[in-house]
Amino acid sequence: MIRFHQMFATSHKEQCPPISPWTNVCDPSGLGSQHLTRRSALKLASGLVAAGWSPFGSRSAAAAADEATVFDCVVIGAGVAGLAAARKLHAANQRVVVLEARDRIGGRVWTDMSSPDGPIELGAQWIHGIHGNPLAKLCAQIGIQTFTTNYNSRIVIGADGRRWTEREADEREKQFKSIRREVHKLRKQLRANKVPDQPLGRVWSDVLASRTLNAADSERLAFEANIEIEHEYGADLSQLSLYEYDQDVSEQGGDMVLPSGYAQIPAWLARGLDIQLREVVQSVTVNANGVEVRTERGVFRGKCALVTLPLGVLQAGAVKFDPPLPEKKLAAIRRLGSGRLDKVCLRFPRTFWPETHLLNFAGSSTGEFAEWINAAAFLQAPVLCGYNTGTAAARFETKPAAEVTAAAVSTLRTMFGRDVPEPQSAIVTQWGRDPYALGAYSHLPPGASAQDFSLLAEPVGRQLFFAGEATSLKQNATVHGALLSGEREANQILQR
Repeated sequence: MIRFHQMFATSHKEQCPPISPWTNVCDPSGLGSQHLTRRSALKLASGLVAAGWSPFGSRSAAAAADEATVFDCVVIGAGVAGLAAARKLHAANQRVVVLEARDRIGGRVWTDMSSPDGPIELGAQWIHGIHGNPLAKLCAQIGIQTFTTNYNSRIVIGADGRRWTEREADEREKQFKSIRREVHKLRKQLRANKVPDQPLGRVWSDVLASRTLNAADSERLAFEANIEIEHEYGADLSQLSLYEYDQDVSEQGGDMVLPSGYAQIPAWLARGLDIQLREVVQSVTVNANGVEVRTERGVFRGKCALVTLPLGVLQAGAVKFDPPLPEKKLAAIRRLGSGRLDKVCLRFPRTFWPETHLLNFAGSSTGEFAEWINAAAFLQAPVLCGYNTGTAAARFETKPAAEVTAAAVSTLRTMFGRDVPEPQSAIVTQWGRDPYALGAYSHLPPGASAQDFSLLAEPVGRQLFFAGEATSLKQNATVHGALLSGEREANQILQR
């Protein structure tokens, strides 16, 4: 029997939901899959307890002893941005507390370490761009093992189950690049004529319509657009700005994964910090004395606060600000997009696929399961991870884990034949349904611009600061963008 695990936040009222994707262990607390398994938490915490941080702590000793404690900074969110900022402030002898709604650190970096086969990444997968990337430098500095993804090590299989030849794959890619060049040429003309921004998908469709394409060509080009653009930004072509979608920096030097787990990064950043878990922030009040951050369990006071909430959470208005945030910041929050990228990770009894790093399926016009990562290449275990993005991801987020897994296995059987065995276990992520994320990462919809990232990053007075990947002008949607944004705001706070 397949063991399923659906990774999204569950109600506290649900009865004993499973918390390990590879076993039938239950969580008697009822807090569900939003949290690390005990084994995972203990494993990640082993190097931190000696440094004074407990993954199961509630209130800090100082705060518990004196409710009038005033911190130099209250950091909201223990993702990479919040941890990077807190670490820098702590090193400057600032009194800092980090508030995290979950009972784990890392935010959208989430490594499940409960499998005997090795770590499974449920959130961020890659360090993008080795050259000049601070995360790559950090891995080298502290001795974290890395594995470089070779994007030329891939196969493409069509709806008929036939593997594309290398020549076919090259021809499809050239055709895609030709269309993209024409779209960008039209973009330049439209912008010069001061035509208002519009969806990238609209002009893309116009260019396709101007060419003589049969149904097969159209489907193959949809596949190329899906893996080259839509996966990159977590959104459909129709959800992206024609003028601004690709304003981010193109990282250099290839990408790499961390075979021993991405969670090593936030674990290292968290050393020695006062991190309070299961503190769900409800409101942030700015007054003449500083800030008051109210959670479900108490109030934390500080001279200032750093907000690292994901864009989706800000858009949902889950945290109330008093006084309200400036209208220009609220307008930027409304204009920006919070995209989706979800995974299904399948553990099979044996490896039945080739040893290439990537496996692509070019058989679905809807883009479902177009990209597969051969995790066996770095886990030494028969694990495949399939991806869905944009509306395809949103559609699967309405379905139970068993149905998502069945669709994934059906795709693999189209690719590799009926002999594909049933998976022994499955993990399904649903970041759009996680109340502490409400999306995977940010992008620019029609009408938005890179300036909106800067507006989101702007402090409010001298007491309220903002960090996170969606505040990064050129490195949004990346973990290193989050890290740099946290360090940026820590510098601002120290100079206030």
